[in-house]
Amino acid sequence: MIKNDQDIYLIKKYRLFPKLDKDFVQKKYDELGDDGIVRTVIFGEQPGCWQEACELMVLSNLFLPHYDKPDCVHEFLKILLGKKLRYIDESLKAASIDLVETGGEAASNNIISLQIHEEFCLPF
Repeated sequence: MIKNDQDIYLIKKYRLFPKLDKDFVQKKYDELGDDGIVRTVIFGEQPGCWQEACELMVLSNLFLPHYDKPDCVHEFLKILLGKKLRYIDESLKAASIDLVETGGEAASNNIISLQIHEEFCLPF
């Protein structure tokens, strides 16, 4: 989806924004009781910003920009983070959720180095 540096701003401007149905979540939470957990992810293609960036840009396309244009990659991750924080604030606040998943495969240590993880995953 993201083919050039300017496309990251299209995500910020045009991406649709869902709203969690808290009544549905509360009903499921009450039905489940103490027999399990209600879990969710943060809005987006993937729960974590780096993982989502990889889905939108293709992981292999992020490897060179993170070396050549780290500021652009940081800007992209900030845009994704902004969307996720808005979702948390508007949809997850006061929702009956036990676990919010924030990780992703492309952010794991078997895909990227610790240095990339520390700079491009942890802050976002």
